[in-house]
Amino acid sequence: MRTALITGGSRGLGLATARQLGSLGYTLELISSSQTNLEAAAADLRVRGLTVGDTHVVDFADLESVKAFAREYREREVEWDLLINNAGIKIQDDAPASAQGYERHMAINHLAHFALTNALLPLGRPGARVVHVSSIVARFADADIFTAKDTSERYASSKLANLLFGFELERRLAASGSTITSVSAHPGFTKADPYGSRFTRFAETMMGQSTMRGALPIIAAATQDFDAQYIGPRWLELWGAPRAARVPALANDEGLRSEVWAASERMTGVIFPL
Repeated sequence: MRTALITGGSRGLGLATARQLGSLGYTLELISSSQTNLEAAAADLRVRGLTVGDTHVVDFADLESVKAFAREYREREVEWDLLINNAGIKIQDDAPASAQGYERHMAINHLAHFALTNALLPLGRPGARVVHVSSIVARFADADIFTAKDTSERYASSKLANLLFGFELERRLAASGSTITSVSAHPGFTKADPYGSRFTRFAETMMGQSTMRGALPIIAAATQDFDAQYIGPRWLELWGAPRAARVPALANDEGLRSEVWAASERMTGVIFPL
């Protein structure tokens, strides 16, 4: 049976992704920082008749927690078909640094997934796929993605890092002869846990699409063959059915991709294994 690992899979966009992949016959392995949320999500999925494997408590703000999970998963020798890199935090003012002292948006949204993905690549089945969940706001980041900025810019930088990682990973996988592929997606304007200004929360409540709709580009990136490495919603890239998304210019900068990859290896202590 095909296996899908979903980070941040216990609620919101991750849970919506799990429901849809489960309905396609995948065994679901959920990863989250909350045992309570994981238990509730697993119960929800099983009531729907979907297959849930194990659930895993992992603190994505602590690289040691991520690495410990990866070691345990490798010891079980469980192969996977999909790795959905979805876990993350939205714009969070005064977010504390990660356990390793890194800016929290970058640590959770990018560095944890960089470490996890590279650690688990040897267990990917032939034809497996990694899906990186970015954001339309990645286009507002600048090239100095590790430089301290205001909160909105730090979040945008972390989502640009998702794209830089996803595109560079695809290049390296192809060069290594691996049949694993790397694709990126974003959910457009989708309802999430309340965040940001009062205006942002109001606009999201009134205009944001449901998480089930927002998950559609992720499902398409995971299960369909688009002639594109980046998938988003059709209408203004905010709502609607999946289609190829506009790639921010910086995400196509091969020099920046290599620079961010090298920095990520130094910061996580994890290297490309293939």
